[in-house]
Amino acid sequence: MLTMMALGRFRFGLTTMAYQTASRSWSFEHATLSRLRNQSVSHFTGIAPQKISLAGVIYPKFRGGLRQLEAMAEEAARGAPLHMVDGTGRPWGDVVILSLDERQSYFERDGTPQKIDFTIGLQSYG
Repeated sequence: MLTMMALGRFRFGLTTMAYQTASRSWSFEHATLSRLRNQSVSHFTGIAPQKISLAGVIYPKFRGGLRQLEAMAEEAARGAPLHMVDGTGRPWGDVVILSLDERQSYFERDGTPQKIDFTIGLQSYG
């Protein structure tokens, strides 16, 4: 299996949890300081944690099964950072899982979903 992204022990790929979009955002923090009889001034105070989002789809019958997101939620509940590396070998650093969203659709008669859309919210650990 070719890996698109590795997040700790979890592997994203076309045959398992395939993300369709990946986004990152950076924020830079500034405090506004008032000055007597003068215009306020902005003071750089640091870099906020980077936010990362992965959105994609799982087809449980194809590969990987139904419990992939549940396993990730269990890992997130531990609160420990996970190392993230993309498929080209470029490290994205240590991150923590902030949120997991799951949307199930196309159900079998017994209620088993044939498609699971997901969004994973991550933040750099620092």
